[in-house]
Amino acid sequence: MNSVSLIEIESAIVTSAVIQVEQLDHFFGEGELKKQVLFDISLSIAAGEIVILTGPSGSGKTTLLSLMGGLRSPQSGSLRILNTELVGAAKNVAVEARRSCGYIFQAHNLHSSLTAQENVMMGLEVHGTYSRAERRDRALELLSLVGLGERTQYYPEDLSGGQKQRVAIARALVSHPQIVLADEPTAALDKNPGAMSSN
Repeated sequence: MNSVSLIEIESAIVTSAVIQVEQLDHFFGEGELKKQVLFDISLSIAAGEIVILTGPSGSGKTTLLSLMGGLRSPQSGSLRILNTELVGAAKNVAVEARRSCGYIFQAHNLHSSLTAQENVMMGLEVHGTYSRAERRDRALELLSLVGLGERTQYYPEDLSGGQKQRVAIARALVSHPQIVLADEPTAALDKNPGAMSSN
């Protein structure tokens, strides 16, 4: 049997990570108002791994998730998503990274002027490769899977908080993303498991 060196093993581990963060710092504001919110964050997440971030409100969990999802530009250190470096990356590189991620926001962030179906279809528009019919069919399929097959044409104002969050979950999953980033995704969901089909 051929032996495998430690260096080769470490290299394999690094390349198999779908998210690799090293010495990441992040600041908000400028000048005297500049405040550091992330301090020397390092972590590695492998394919198939489920990681839960815990910490008090204001500790930087949402900021870190938004950086991983390409929704904010990382400022220093290293942040690699599927072997793509986002620190100092061009705008088109960040857009490409977002295409690989499904992001579930803590506050559902639905567009009030769009129906549930149209909101979910938006999850495919960033890809630019699906026809309108394909976007519609995928949106209807995902809404049915989250128990909203009867409410595809409802606007957000006509949905409960839990139903809005299920639309947001469907929107995040509709493109079958390689990575799912979720910011307290179940906070607004109905407590009763049976409510998914009855609300």
